[in-house]
Amino acid sequence: MWATVDEENVFKSVMYIVSMAMPVWTFLLLRNDEKVFIARLLLKWIAILMVPGLFFYILFQFGIDLRSGVWIRPSDSRSYIVFYHLLYSLEFVRYRFFAVFDEPGVVGTFAAMVVFYYRNVLPKWQYRLYLVAGVLSFSMFFVVLCLPLAYFSRIGVATMQEKIKKIFFTFFFLGASYLLLCFTIPIISASNPIIQRALNDRLIWKGDFIVGLENNREVMTEGYEKFVTEGGMQYWLGNGKGSYREETGTGSLSYRVAIFEKGMLFTIYILSFFIVIHPWRKQFLFSLISLGVIFLTYYQRPLLYKIDIFILLFVGIMLAQGASPLIKTNELDNDV
Repeated sequence: MWATVDEENVFKSVMYIVSMAMPVWTFLLLRNDEKVFIARLLLKWIAILMVPGLFFYILFQFGIDLRSGVWIRPSDSRSYIVFYHLLYSLEFVRYRFFAVFDEPGVVGTFAAMVVFYYRNVLPKWQYRLYLVAGVLSFSMFFVVLCLPLAYFSRIGVATMQEKIKKIFFTFFFLGASYLLLCFTIPIISASNPIIQRALNDRLIWKGDFIVGLENNREVMTEGYEKFVTEGGMQYWLGNGKGSYREETGTGSLSYRVAIFEKGMLFTIYILSFFIVIHPWRKQFLFSLISLGVIFLTYYQRPLLYKIDIFILLFVGIMLAQGASPLIKTNELDNDV
């Protein structure tokens, strides 16, 4: 609830609590099978909305512009091209697939969750659609994690021997993939400006080798360091909702913004919640990988309390424990 409080406006605080906190509390009171049903229903409707969005996206890439209007985002006045509210885009990143969201990173985040947590749960057409959408989003989060998450997506049902083989193969695969990327990315990006902007420019090179990633989440560098060292109680309790925008005049999604606004105590609380609900004793390797996914998600999109992300993570972790009966694909398709 602390994440939704607006200290300057009581009415807005009540609205935020009702619209964001109440759905989470209500979801947690449902039976396990109902939680699974809602998670799969959410993914199904997002997939359905992606289909016409992909149609408009493909036409847009070939110069056929069927936009229905323009939307100005109230929070920062950013102007979006709108295709009948089924696809959003920006002129300067029109090659990225936004779907029905205002950020292509949301598509990449959802796609990564599907690859790891829901590979064995969704119908094939939905799973493949999320893969395509993730690739077209050009989300670095998805590009980097897609193959490793797909490889470990069945780790929860693997035998101990299979887990050991996967670990050894992973080290070999990572080394081979690293060398392959170092060799192929410069060649591909040299003749493809999209790959150049979306991938090559996001990497840090030293000679012919990749040595890091350009971090677009390290916002408010000087201000954040001062906040950490001199923030006092505000470092633990935060400066309040919207304080980052008031401080800088801009908006951003970053773990630093979350800590600046909501405080370190909130960050510790939300991450501790997801640590506790993992099946550490029964599925240690799965829990370790899953927690890594959650930490990376929080790092670049600190909205784990947001109802859609919360549902998908909570149910994904629950399914790995075998604590919830799976709903058959045809049952969901027939009910909706």
